[in-house]
Amino acid sequence: MLHHPQPPLLTQTTFVSCAEFEFAEFLYNSVEMSGGNIDKLSELLAALYRNQEPPFNDHNDLYASINSIKHGDSCWKSFTISYNGEVDPEADPLGWMMETYELWYRDPLAIMEKQLANPDFCGEMDYAPKLVHNGGTRQYTDFMSGGWAWCEANKIAEDKACDGTMLVPVVLGSDKTTVSVATGNNEFYPLYGGIGNVHNNQQLFHTSLYHILRSLQPHMTHPHVSKCSDDYPEQALLACIVSGWCPKCVASLTNLNALDLPGDQRFYEHTTALQEACTLQELWDNYGIVRDLIVIKGTYKDHLIEWVVDYINTENTAADAARILADIDQRIAVAPQFPGLRRFSQGCNFKQWTGDDSKALMKVFLPAIVGQVPDGMVAAICSFMEFCYLARCSVISEDTLTVIETVLEEFNTKWQIFKDLGIHTDFNLPCQHAIFHYPHLIHKFGCPNGLCSSITENKHIKAIKKPWCHSSRHQALRQILLINQCLDELVATRVHFESYRMLGNSPVKWRSTPPLANTDIDGIVDQIDCGAASGMLLAQMRLAKTRELELHICKFLQDQMMDSEVLSMQQLPNIPTQTKINVYHSAVLTFYAPSDLSGTQGMYDVGGCYNCVYLSNDSNEPGFHGLHIAHLQLLFSFKWNRETFPCALVHWFSAVSDSLDPLTGLWIVEPDTDADRHLVIAVVHLDTIFRGVHLIGIAGSSFLPNHFAFHHTFDAFSHFYINKYADHHAHEIAF
Repeated sequence: MLHHPQPPLLTQTTFVSCAEFEFAEFLYNSVEMSGGNIDKLSELLAALYRNQEPPFNDHNDLYASINSIKHGDSCWKSFTISYNGEVDPEADPLGWMMETYELWYRDPLAIMEKQLANPDFCGEMDYAPKLVHNGGTRQYTDFMSGGWAWCEANKIAEDKACDGTMLVPVVLGSDKTTVSVATGNNEFYPLYGGIGNVHNNQQLFHTSLYHILRSLQPHMTHPHVSKCSDDYPEQALLACIVSGWCPKCVASLTNLNALDLPGDQRFYEHTTALQEACTLQELWDNYGIVRDLIVIKGTYKDHLIEWVVDYINTENTAADAARILADIDQRIAVAPQFPGLRRFSQGCNFKQWTGDDSKALMKVFLPAIVGQVPDGMVAAICSFMEFCYLARCSVISEDTLTVIETVLEEFNTKWQIFKDLGIHTDFNLPCQHAIFHYPHLIHKFGCPNGLCSSITENKHIKAIKKPWCHSSRHQALRQILLINQCLDELVATRVHFESYRMLGNSPVKWRSTPPLANTDIDGIVDQIDCGAASGMLLAQMRLAKTRELELHICKFLQDQMMDSEVLSMQQLPNIPTQTKINVYHSAVLTFYAPSDLSGTQGMYDVGGCYNCVYLSNDSNEPGFHGLHIAHLQLLFSFKWNRETFPCALVHWFSAVSDSLDPLTGLWIVEPDTDADRHLVIAVVHLDTIFRGVHLIGIAGSSFLPNHFAFHHTFDAFSHFYINKYADHHAHEIAF
């Protein structure tokens, strides 16, 4: 192990103090202050503190300080490329054939070395492939838990020249992004790269990759870059195939819906041999292979949703179809709040359904279409959703892989309804065909969540679009690169300083929010009448009676005393009238999350959960059978016999059946009521709350009123789906 050098003196760095560095980082990165505003701020600081110099004289001084940072600095290199192929002399050449393109890149070897040396990755990196088991069952997590890394490491171990070395897979991703659709010529093709050890222009693209990755070739035991996580157009581009074919295997274009995949995967030697033996037309027609110059036309997106909309429009008059789609839209809009779940307060116009909306909408789409489309369509989408959530787990066991294969078989059968109804003639769709490769690829490369495949989309905003907005917007590539360089240097400097604990000593400390003022039992009426923090109009308003709340607290104390005998009110534990009640707006829940983004190691921090919760009932029962459902009304604590009891006031829900709904695969629950149709309520200990749960009202074939609001959901519906698609925790619990 290499030891860290002694912490550098601040006088040897760009900044005279840590506060000055954080000030520069705040202006440039956090608030993205313009140069003119930085100048104005410097003038104001100089005027306010006349006896000392401001941290920076103007924006040029700030930029110069950032540019002089050495940490994380990796110089940009560039080259130009242009088309040098044949041009039809009898036709006007296409514009791109006459252009010269400038490409900028950083040495990937230098970048990978910096990633390996990054102290932030200490303890978060695999230095060797691994086999993960739980109870004798193999689990697939991140990249280094897959079979490919294990096999490659064995090959390296056989080479004596590689003794003591470490396998560092290089993971690349690319996705075109457009910064402006109005001005034209503003398309960028960024290539992102990273190492697989860490836990989580089309015609000219291959030529560009060759030049960019040259520095890595001497350091590979075999000149092979492991994996590229891209959308289908980029996969088709890199595989040199016609859009519509599978980039992974040689399955025929007309048989992509077959569940039995061909054993032959695409590989370099096969493609090269075909290119030498066949004409371009034969390659296109018979093998789906193209030269590096064929334009990708694009691919389908969200097929199932579009087919549902097509069915509604086809089977109904224009007016009825619009009414049904508007009702589905309304059902989506009234889905209750849940942390991490995007709410579409105005619904989602199906004409404006975008890729950014897809993941959020799919979480609430299934219950919204029940009763408005044939049950077979609901079942098909249910199977597809089940596959998505199983495949997106951060920990996938061999047992889960078996379930995934079963779900794929069901999906392959159920989606035939779209063909039977004439909505779609065939299923030769490469994006959907790709899901049948998942079990094999998970065996080789670990679970999909083991790699950040979304970086090619998420990084666009920070790396391309925001810098472009801060540029002159005219031939802005070099300006974008400089902005990215400054951001990288600031981040690297922060990591460097934090590794020596030189930051984080701000004199300003955050104060935690105290509970509400102490309130006695007689005053609790006002607290309940105020309603929940979310503003929902709930049925618990009738609970605003002092004696009833006291009764439930007494019953709670009886349960805490482990007394199973049913006692009268006079026999229950006595609660002094002046007992103080502390009312809280929130509570923090901690639980083990093996399939969260943190992987098999457990915990991950998320936002608060509201409204409905799971409560532990019987830990010996699997899934939902061992849980209760309740709607939170109040969080409070009180003291009795010198012991503090953190509690929640809830009303109960019960399942309407002992099994999942066969149509949607979801549990259905209803509120518990007594003989007088009043909600059954109770006080429970806070320790019994397991986690939040998302309920969606069941509308069936009924249409919702136009002005129905989401906060009426728990009052208006008599039955609810437990939405196991709200997040991956819910999916692992509600089975």
